[in-house]
Amino acid sequence: MTNTLWPADRVAELAVLLRGFRPGKWTEADLSQGAVAQGWEWSAGELGPILHAGRPFGEGQLLPVDDHMDIHVTTEEYTGLHFPLGRVEGGVREQVEAFRETGRALRERLGEPNVIGSDDPDDPLHGSAPGWGAPFLRWRGRANSLELRVSGGDWAPYTGPVRIAEEGVHRIEARATDRHGLTGATSREISVDTAPPVSRATVKDLGASVEITLHAEDGVSGVERVQWEGPGTFWGTFQEAFVRAIGPEPQVIEFAATDRAGNEEPRRRLVIPGEGASR
Repeated sequence: MTNTLWPADRVAELAVLLRGFRPGKWTEADLSQGAVAQGWEWSAGELGPILHAGRPFGEGQLLPVDDHMDIHVTTEEYTGLHFPLGRVEGGVREQVEAFRETGRALRERLGEPNVIGSDDPDDPLHGSAPGWGAPFLRWRGRANSLELRVSGGDWAPYTGPVRIAEEGVHRIEARATDRHGLTGATSREISVDTAPPVSRATVKDLGASVEITLHAEDGVSGVERVQWEGPGTFWGTFQEAFVRAIGPEPQVIEFAATDRAGNEEPRRRLVIPGEGASR
């Protein structure tokens, strides 16, 4: 059984070289310019362009974007530059061990990877993969970062859920920065509202009847509805001013408001005097 896997020092040297390679937007124009800067030759290959790096690294294969990869890219025309590191004879055990040895060599030179994962062997992003798996290690020039800012305060690294307890409307801003220094941002407003709204009633005397109008205010999330009920009615939503005839007995009107956060105030009472009582 012949094992032609590259020695660890050559793997590490190639890793350092590729880490310093800056292909820009991964377009053919950017990549060909980068290849010239490295002194590499560019030629056509069956699967895509080949970059001839010379001794001791040989040839690297550029993989063009295909229909399967469209959802993963924006302006990129290529998804990766791949240098074969030799050939490992044998079965799964030998292949896994070769991957482990290569990862050990890279860790010694580059430190711990930023990302550890595995592609789906049945549908890998970068070409074919062995049936036992498609693991990968990724090193980046700088780690991606995610920052958060609340209500115009200072930007702070996001490390987990943030609790906002102060009442009021808050503007939440998020900013992501990738390893190239490119940033993207988004924002939204949220309301922290634990206090119920405040309602009130105004009464207009019409002689033999009264006209009642209900009002409510909520300074944070806003009023969702005002509800009321009186003698002979059910607990319903207030729509517009209503009229109640003056009867021999006092009438009790109960009402309460609910805000958009779901806070409901305790019921309030309005008493309409009966006939003969002062109003």
